[in-house]
Amino acid sequence: MTLRRETLSQDTMNEAVELHHSLARKLLAGHSGYESATEGDAFIMAFHTASDALRWARDFQQGLLHLAWPEQLLQLEAGAPVWAVPGASQDTVMLRQYSTANFDTTLGSGTNLPMADFSNDPN
Repeated sequence: MTLRRETLSQDTMNEAVELHHSLARKLLAGHSGYESATEGDAFIMAFHTASDALRWARDFQQGLLHLAWPEQLLQLEAGAPVWAVPGASQDTVMLRQYSTANFDTTLGSGTNLPMADFSNDPN
């Protein structure tokens, strides 16, 4: 058995996990959801409707883009921001790294991607 040295410090990992978990929990009440249980670093959540769950997931993903992640994490290749390039062909995956400071992270902004519209949902 080979022991593997952790890349990030325990403090950095604790900070990243806390940011992730805080955002997940912060968004629950506003999306008619609640935390039923946790299993390790996974959440078990329930929502009033499927639309509430989808809205939470959308807002959670957007929120992750705007968190003040630890610099040590962002310096790793695995932690660097990676964005899909709008207009890439279906059979070719084109990825480029961008700084979030220079990229509009608004969902669907500047793309022709189909976006779900929850604005008229009665739930």
